[in-house]
Amino acid sequence: MSQSTAQTIESIRSIDQSVLASIRSLQTEEDPNVVVELIEIYLADSVGRLAEIRRAVSLENRQLIQRAAHGLRGSSGNLGASALASLCMDLEHISDLAGAPQLLFQIETEYESVRTELELEITNDKARV
Repeated sequence: MSQSTAQTIESIRSIDQSVLASIRSLQTEEDPNVVVELIEIYLADSVGRLAEIRRAVSLENRQLIQRAAHGLRGSSGNLGASALASLCMDLEHISDLAGAPQLLFQIETEYESVRTELELEITNDKARV
């Protein structure tokens, strides 16, 4: 693979690999799968957070939207899903709720990319141990 191809692939990834590498550096022999554990918690938790966002958007409830988007933003950022975190921040601070459904669509689309990459990380990390 050429360097430009590798750079292109890296630029379209939904997960910042340097964040996962930082988390991996905290692993110990007693807990060799800390990345897998954190990803599994994130994936289980994020389904509910997305449902909360959908509900809040359908209700056009600004406070619920802000709270739900804030929660997903934080957990996504902690695992290196920067684009998803940024979209959640946009929703959290949206001024015109008429744009919320479109932003929700973007969040759901990006989340699917994040989920796919994180599931691959689980597979790869379990193979390393």
